[in-house]
Amino acid sequence: MQFARLIQIPGLTPKLLILDADLVQQVDNAETRDIVEKSIGINFGTVYIENAKIFDRQDISRINDNLKSNIFLYDLFLLNIDRTFNNPNMIYDCKNQLLCFDYTSSMMMRFVLMNLSHKYSDAFGKQ
Repeated sequence: MQFARLIQIPGLTPKLLILDADLVQQVDNAETRDIVEKSIGINFGTVYIENAKIFDRQDISRINDNLKSNIFLYDLFLLNIDRTFNNPNMIYDCKNQLLCFDYTSSMMMRFVLMNLSHKYSDAFGKQ
């Protein structure tokens, strides 16, 4: 994230989250409970952005060409393959500032490329 800031890519503030086993009992939805159960311990997250608006493909003209290029190059550098028009992984905060997020696919790609697929499976709850 520090590198992203250096090249002026606006992003969500990263945070480390510790999920306690007691949290599992507080989750009603079975699918969510399963995810929380597999996530007990230290996790990577971001701060919550209240009243965020989802980036829409029509908003692309609002982003200057330099920022578009930097986001693209940063995604290439990180092997972040899932930022598309249908999945932009960008929001606007309440001040209408663009924020980029979700680099999970880049972590998965690195696991695969480093032949750590067994650790990827454990880390992301895949069987």
